[in-house]
Amino acid sequence: EHEAQEQLQTALASGSIGVWSWDIQSNLVISDRHLARIFGIRPLKAQSGLPMEEFTNAIHPDDRLRVIKGMKASIKKVDAYEDEYRIVTSDGTTRWVLARGKVAVDKNNKPARFPLVIVDITERKTVEADLVRSERKFNALFGSSILGVVVANIDGSVGEANQTFLDMFGYTKRDLKKGLNLHTLLPS
Repeated sequence: EHEAQEQLQTALASGSIGVWSWDIQSNLVISDRHLARIFGIRPLKAQSGLPMEEFTNAIHPDDRLRVIKGMKASIKKVDAYEDEYRIVTSDGTTRWVLARGKVAVDKNNKPARFPLVIVDITERKTVEADLVRSERKFNALFGSSILGVVVANIDGSVGEANQTFLDMFGYTKRDLKKGLNLHTLLPS
């Protein structure tokens, strides 16, 4: 158990993971300094407890309603919660977070607390967006080339081919889906 505690502290110290506990009845959220940093809130204020609205107001306007509805649904069902959403820090920076938690009940089995772990996933989202842009560029170039372009595996099986290539050899997209092989298309 001591090792698990050390691992948790190491993960929290990385600065990309923060935790909070929302006392549902008092509507106060107590968070660690790491979560406060992610949300752009002063750590001492966050550690002493802030109204939930201090945190929900930091959620990107396009995501806020969905996130609040999701959290309320988890409270109503006394269920787990998970969502990815954007926050806008006090300096105007937009960050992506992954939030996971589960509603805790009191001795009367009523929702009492909502502990959450929040992970800053901004870097992952940036890489995903860059990949989508790169794929769009590739597809635009690949599809509009006047040259026949083919992507094949080492065994000769064709993974992708643009329309120009297919037209050159008299094949269709359906033929490509069924499977083409460069060794049969281009005998040595």
